[in-house]
Amino acid sequence: MSYETEVSGYVTGKNLEEIEVTICVAYECDRDERGYFPIIDCDATYIDEDGYEQDYRLVDSEVDILYDQITEEIRGDEPDRDYY
Repeated sequence: MSYETEVSGYVTGKNLEEIEVTICVAYECDRDERGYFPIIDCDATYIDEDGYEQDYRLVDSEVDILYDQITEEIRGDEPDRDYY
């Protein structure tokens, strides 16, 4: 199952100025012995100043931050199994 989250980022606008945009990032969830974790698609999108969808490539540092944020959200929703 595929999920989507939104984060803020900066891109160069048509006036060659840096503008803040909302970046849509897709990811899937998988599970191992430690619990659920996201598999993040590095190819994201954003809507430009003219309303057109543009491609956005996440860099490693952005993926690392998103991984931590999404993992915390996912694992926060898991039931606590340490009470047995």
